[in-house]
Parts: sequence; C-alpha cells; structure tokens
Amino acid sequence: MSTQPAAVTETTTVVPLTSEYPLARVDLMPPEVLADRRFKRTKGLLALGVVGTLALCGGGYVWAAADADAAAEELALEQARTAELQAEAAQYAAVPALIASVDRAQTALTTAMASDIEWYRYLSQMGAVTPDGVWFTSVTATSTPVVAGAPALSGDPLAPADAVGEVVTTGKALVYQDVATWMDNLDGISGYDHVLFTNAALNDEGETDPWVDFTVTTKVAPTAYSDRYVPKAE
Repeated sequence: MSTQPAAVTETTTVVPLTSEYPLARVDLMPPEVLADRRFKRTKGLLALGVVGTLALCGGGYVWAAADADAAAEELALEQARTAELQAEAAQYAAVPALIASVDRAQTALTTAMASDIEWYRYLSQMGAVTPDGVWFTSVTATSTPVVAGAPALSGDPLAPADAVGEVVTTGKALVYQDVATWMDNLDGISGYDHVLFTNAALNDEGETDPWVDFTVTTKVAPTAYSDRYVPKAE
C-alpha cells in the first residue's frame, strides 16, 4: 500500500487598510503653494464678505431712499395743504374786523336808541279814549331819559322821579266833564303816568256856544321804552 503525499495549502494574509495600520503619507507640496492656496481661500472668503456687506449696504440704501421718497412726498402734500389753508384763511382775514365793526355799530345803535318810545302807539291810544266833545289843538311829546344821580327837573313834588318823558296836550272841550273823562281814560293807558291839569278855562268871548280851553301834562313811565334795539339774550 502506497502512501500519498499530503497536499500543500497556501495561506494568504490580508492586512486591512485601517487606522490601525496607517499608511505613511509624504507631503511633497512646497510651502509656497500651500500658502498661496490658503491666501486664495482667505481672499475668496473676504470677497464674499465684501459682497455681502455691499449687498446689505445696498439694501439699506434702497430702503432709506424709498423711505426718504415717501417722506418727501408726504412733506410735499402737507406743504400743498398748508398753502391751500393759508389761501382760504386769507379770504376771511377781514372777517374779524367786519365783526368788530358790526359790534361797534350795534353798540352805538343800542346806546342811541335806548330811550326809543313808539310814540305813534301812545298817540293812537290817546285818541282812542278821547270823548266826542274833546279835540286837540297841539300835542308835544318829549323824551327825557333819566340820568343816574341827577336831580329831578320837574317842579311837581308828586311827579314820578323815574319819568322818562312828557306829553303836553292842549285842546278844547265842550264841557269840563269831557276833559275829566278823557284824563281818567288817559291815566288807564299803560306807560302814561301822573295825568295833570296844567290849565283849564272857559272861553265864552263873543261865542254863542262857549268851550273849555285846557292844557294837560302827562308823564311817561319807563315801561314806555320799546327796547326794539336792545340785543336779545340767546
């Protein structure tokens, strides 16, 4: 029996390229090249920074310019509005002077017409209460405004101190009784006060029918003022 020789087995060992077995690296790049590369990278980063800065500045400028334009437009509108209001105000510049002039005129009118009496009303009422047997030959009405502190000018101690006028009537009557009746009627008219005989005499000279000549004086009370020119309270 022959013996076969044993087979020879070849074994291969594979060494993995890991950090456990680092490879030796040799950098043969000259330092000038490396420095140039680093400079180029730095220059690129600086360029990007400059571009970014310029972009930010440009955006800020655009924003500021837009805001300035808006402010300028608003200012122009306000200036135009101001000019318009000034033009309108100029149209009414004379109004205060006109109002002052009207006020002065109103004050002057009120002062001048403070003692206004509507005499036609009183003369009409006086005629309405006159008996048929009485007629007038003259009627004189005088306004005498009362001055504060001034003494009464009338010599009649019974005359009202606050009288503001006087009416002197002369006329003729058929009988004394008609004159007395007329005086009583006159005393009942509001605004007339202190109706007094100044003179009364029978006139029968050469006449078939004698008559009575009379003069009557009547004081006018402050209630006779019309107050037409006194400003009404609002």
